[in-house]
Amino acid sequence: MRRQTTITVLALGVVLWAWAQVAASPIIVGSGVNMSMVLIEFTDGNLFEFAVSYDGSATGEDLLYLMRDEIEFDVQGHLFDFGVGLKLFVFGMSFGGSGEGELGKFATSPTYYIRSAGDSPWQLAPMGATDRTVSDGSIDGWSFSEVQIPEPVVAAWLLFGAVLLLPRGWRCR
Repeated sequence: MRRQTTITVLALGVVLWAWAQVAASPIIVGSGVNMSMVLIEFTDGNLFEFAVSYDGSATGEDLLYLMRDEIEFDVQGHLFDFGVGLKLFVFGMSFGGSGEGELGKFATSPTYYIRSAGDSPWQLAPMGATDRTVSDGSIDGWSFSEVQIPEPVVAAWLLFGAVLLLPRGWRCR
């Protein structure tokens, strides 16, 4: 009985691990030698990862428009001129059945986070997507929730699978 339970738990762990790998695979957008990630977290709990490829230089705004042009992604915003040129103010996005924002209602605008290539920490963007120059390996995060910075979901699922694999009440011999 104990052996069967162990095999069942191990099999479940492998299935969850495999599902986490598939669920966390980024959605590929664009083509080019540079690639930046865009993470979008909606209030319904869905988190989407996009691997956006491009040539030359690009801004955070360029990444959003490239996504809009190539996949079923929508970004809602207004262009404002604050005396230094037109700037995009994002107040809504939708993808994969998740969506936020309604024309004219700015209360739903997302928080914009940025992260440089490598192991740099997340930071609240000190500028908007129009002025954010992205680089190969950089990450832009958009969160419609109030307190969370978007993160890939792989670690959470792996931790969940590891907890399932922990033996409960077994003695080491």
